[in-house]
Amino acid sequence: MAEQYSPTAMARLLLDDSTDAPAKPLKRYAPHGVRKTVFALVFLILMPFFVSLPAMIYQRVESGVWLDTWGLLVIALAFAMLMALVLFELIYALRAEIVLGKTTVRLVLPAGMAGAMPMLNYRTYTIAYEDIVAVEQRSEVFGGTLVPVIMVSTWLRLADHRRILLGAVNEKCTDHVFPFEQIGRQIAERAGVRFQSLGLVKRNVAHPLIGLKGHEEDGTPLDDSIRDALNKRHRAIVIAMVSAFACLLALGLATDILNASADLGERQPNSRPFWSSLF
Repeated sequence: MAEQYSPTAMARLLLDDSTDAPAKPLKRYAPHGVRKTVFALVFLILMPFFVSLPAMIYQRVESGVWLDTWGLLVIALAFAMLMALVLFELIYALRAEIVLGKTTVRLVLPAGMAGAMPMLNYRTYTIAYEDIVAVEQRSEVFGGTLVPVIMVSTWLRLADHRRILLGAVNEKCTDHVFPFEQIGRQIAERAGVRFQSLGLVKRNVAHPLIGLKGHEEDGTPLDDSIRDALNKRHRAIVIAMVSAFACLLALGLATDILNASADLGERQPNSRPFWSSLF
């Protein structure tokens, strides 16, 4: 005899059959403690040397020592750029976070991106899955006209026409802390939308890159020949820069060895700063 069910039990059975697996548990992506500790230690170790550079430059200028000061200024500029990069990565390791909940996704991401580099200002987003209309993966050109590089970026498109960048990585590399493609696919699955891989496309930039037409709109597909040309250009420029630096370093070492003497450096020409004669 057929088994009888009450209307409530029948509705429960139909609901269970129409749903897939139970809701997935909460998942969080964030840099682990080792990454935070390493960047913090590097920043703290370099900080005393960086802070001492202005005092060294001031003492040399006040004493009228100019010849060696120009080299010190170049070192200070390079040191400042290095410290900025370490600081950006440290803040990113401390603050960046992506949390996949049952009904919403919580994002703590850089508010502004200089190319693909995270900056200091961060924003927190709490987005309901029902507000996500698409998840896109795009290969885009970053780095300006000097050293162009292709980055794979993952974007969220919302119902209010906003686009939120989850992150971007070099197409030849993988970020194991934030696997953006995997995260994008999980968000698309939870939101019930399709994960779209758009391939190499143009992005909006203030100054069009060499080899890319300025009138093309954002999202315009680009030919694979452009990818090959940009990769070749990037490789050639990087090799040229590294070769030039190596030649300058070798030339400086050779000059020091050939002109070695008991002189330990530029000597102070006078005991008073040069501007003291103006007063």
